[in-house]
Amino acid sequence: SPLFENDSILEKRTRLELSDEEEDVLEQEPKISKFEQNAIKIADINSNCSENLKQCAEKMLNQHIHKLGEAQIGDTVQVPIPDVDRGPGDLINILAYILDINKSNMTYRLGTKHGIISGWHSRNKFHICKQKLLCLESLDLSKESSLREINSLNSISGGQGFLKCNCSGKCERNCTCKRSNVLCNSKCHKGQNNLNC
Repeated sequence: SPLFENDSILEKRTRLELSDEEEDVLEQEPKISKFEQNAIKIADINSNCSENLKQCAEKMLNQHIHKLGEAQIGDTVQVPIPDVDRGPGDLINILAYILDINKSNMTYRLGTKHGIISGWHSRNKFHICKQKLLCLESLDLSKESSLREINSLNSISGGQGFLKCNCSGKCERNCTCKRSNVLCNSKCHKGQNNLNC
C-alpha cells in the first residue's frame, strides 16, 4: 500500500539524516591514534601502581614499628657497630640518645658522648634500652662524626685494627702509640720487649 511505502521512505530518510549527524560529530571530535591510546592506558596503569606501592609501603612501615617498638625522643638505644668499623677488642654496640625524629621518613637522629652520629638512621639500625642510661647533658652536640670515628674515640685499643709502632728503643715523640694515647702491644718494637709500659 502507498501508506506503508511512505513510512518506509520516511524511516530511510531519518536514518540517513542520523548517520550524517553522527558523522559530523565524529568529524568534530579529534581522532586519537593507537599510540596515544596506549600511552594513556600506560599512564593510568602507572598511577595505579604508584598508589598501590605507597599503600604497601605504609603497611610495611606500620608492621615494622609494631614489631620493633616505637622509639621516642630521649630514649637510650644500642647501635650495633659493623665488623669493618671496629677493632678486635672493641665493643659490639655503642650507647646513643635519640635527639630528633623525622616523621615523614620515620628516621632518627642519634647523639653520643663523643658526638652526633652523622646521617639519619632507620628504626632497624638500633635497639631500644629498657632504662634511660644517657642524659642530654652528658652528650657532645658540638660535632658530627661517623660511627667509625665515634667508635675509635670510645675504644680502648684505638678503634679499627690495632695500632703498632716500629720504635727500636724507648718510645719518643714520633711514636704512633704515644700520639694516639694507646699503650704499646705485642706487635710493637719489632717483636722485642715492650718498653713503653
